Amino acid sequence: MALDDLLMQIGELGRYQWFLFFVSTLCTLICPISVFSHIFMVLDVPHWCEVGSWNATHCEPYGLDPFECHELQKNLSIPWSEEAEGYAKCHMYNVSGVEFYPGLDPTTLEVIECQNGWVFDEEPHLRSLTAKLNLVCDREVMIRVSQSVFFIGALIGCPIFGTLSDRFGRVRIWFVCVLLSFVFSTLTLYPVNVWLYTLLRLITAMAACMLYTMPFVYVSEIVGGNKRTLIALLIPFAWSTGYLIITTLSWLIGDWFYIQLCVIGIHIAVFPVFIFGLLPKSPRWLIAKGRLKEAGEILTTFARGNGKQMPQNYMDELLDESKMVKAEVSEIKLGPADLYKNRTMAFWMAVLVIMWFGHGMTYIGLTFLSSELGFDFWLSYFIQAFVEVPGFAFALLLLQYIGRRPSTSFFMIASGVGCLVALFFPPGVWKAICVFSSKFAISASYVIMDVYTVEVLPTNVRGFGLHFLAVMAMVGNVIAPLIIILADIWSPFPLVLCSVVVITGGTLLLFLPETRGTMLPDTMEEALSLGKTKQRIPSEDDGTKV
Repeated sequence: MALDDLLMQIGELGRYQWFLFFVSTLCTLICPISVFSHIFMVLDVPHWCEVGSWNATHCEPYGLDPFECHELQKNLSIPWSEEAEGYAKCHMYNVSGVEFYPGLDPTTLEVIECQNGWVFDEEPHLRSLTAKLNLVCDREVMIRVSQSVFFIGALIGCPIFGTLSDRFGRVRIWFVCVLLSFVFSTLTLYPVNVWLYTLLRLITAMAACMLYTMPFVYVSEIVGGNKRTLIALLIPFAWSTGYLIITTLSWLIGDWFYIQLCVIGIHIAVFPVFIFGLLPKSPRWLIAKGRLKEAGEILTTFARGNGKQMPQNYMDELLDESKMVKAEVSEIKLGPADLYKNRTMAFWMAVLVIMWFGHGMTYIGLTFLSSELGFDFWLSYFIQAFVEVPGFAFALLLLQYIGRRPSTSFFMIASGVGCLVALFFPPGVWKAICVFSSKFAISASYVIMDVYTVEVLPTNVRGFGLHFLAVMAMVGNVIAPLIIILADIWSPFPLVLCSVVVITGGTLLLFLPETRGTMLPDTMEEALSLGKTKQRIPSEDDGTKV
């Protein structure tokens, strides 16, 4: 295309684009930090039933000090639980109408559920939302439900803000998303009840989750075609960095209120990017809107920042690009039905749906299982975050030398096998190692799958196909916290379901064509010919393209 030809002359990925890339990834940190902060704000707190019928005055006749009184009343009103290896968390003896005295035998009393709320044994500097919102016993399920609702917010926000960014510009809507996420993250500091907290998280997610996809789109539009795959592989490192940051800060801080302040702080750190106009408008978007003069000025800034000179006929190049975009827009757009008219393409899409759904469910599911591994809580989450980094790096290496299809299939199947092997170990180190290995594999395949999907779908349905598949991944995100709840009914269920889906997707992928080194298909016919003809993409150095 004309713009890509121009970028080859002024720098496909020069100093200035690298600067914009790093500024964009700063904004990207907001998304993973907002997603994972919830985990560390609802930590379990030792608790037992509040006994409303007894108080300290009942101990005065027996000469007990307040501490002795409190401990004795707890011993006489709360049953011992062998399962919890301590006092029962959700049950109490029915002491209503029973007079307190030290010699009382509570085992003769009826055991009932908590009637007057709970007593939480938390340190003043290590507060948890679990205690503030009473997210224990029959209300504990709301911890998972609120996280699912968060992903529903992402599901709602992506098409809304994605459409607005196409109409009003990337950077402008980008700033709106940062502002909205900041406002509702701040309001989350003051949740009156769990329903308000969940609503605030939903609205936050609508904006915050766009702060990953929007920088991805923006950076892809400011680099040349030969560098787009590289950028697509580097953006996920920002996600892992955000995950590591919030895990480390939560470990150091511990208190939910101050963890949320850290989430707000990253928003504040991003504001100067927009206040000082560090991100120019996307020249590709400007050209699509016919604003060639503005696009030319920004591309001149690109050239100057890269130490290059703009060619004299660059306005002709931009005019050609604008005409090509308008021609593409005027073409008949294909919809979902067209993807399924051809049997082969319908099969491909079915496999891609299984893959994207499986990745979304397994990635989030394995993340939330960290607290169920019988392993040190903080170390477990830190390792879960850390293994993504070598996973992404290994994926980049395999893309260069092996290809998309075998790499994605291998990692998906490996992740599923890791989940199955974990079932044979009791909670502990070996079970944790299996889950960490699965997380490594699913993280690597996630990155390669993105690249593969772009290269296998034809241009005239690529946009729709990617958005549709992204929705399928988000559906997997929504379901993931809920399948953890079903572990109370059958403990192996989450790992079994994740393994079945990703192994199925990884196996079926082997029936799809390889796309490494091929040109992007523009039509359905070109897509269906993938693997049958050998067309390689020319690159700047005429070498093998990633």
